[in-house]
Amino acid sequence: MTFTILSIVPSLLDTNGDAQNAAVLAQRLRWAGHDAVVVGVEDASELPDRVDAIVVGSGSDSTLEAARARLLTMHDEFRRWAPRACRSSRSARGTNC
Repeated sequence: MTFTILSIVPSLLDTNGDAQNAAVLAQRLRWAGHDAVVVGVEDASELPDRVDAIVVGSGSDSTLEAARARLLTMHDEFRRWAPRACRSSRSARGTNC
């Protein structure tokens, strides 16, 4: 199994290098013996069907409106993923999402 880690709108939400946290997670998975891939996503058309982790960085005031507009295009897909994430989370932790 390959773990898929999304870096959401890294061109706008990487003020402090936050988007690189996705690369760190992927490397830690590799060290643990797993395959991992980082997917940078700039708009909804680039979203994969399945993800294991999402990294969202921070942006500046000047990029806030543009980042918001792009995130809104992804909203429906994030909502579609939520029930699956909750099921996985409950089974892993034995608690509600």
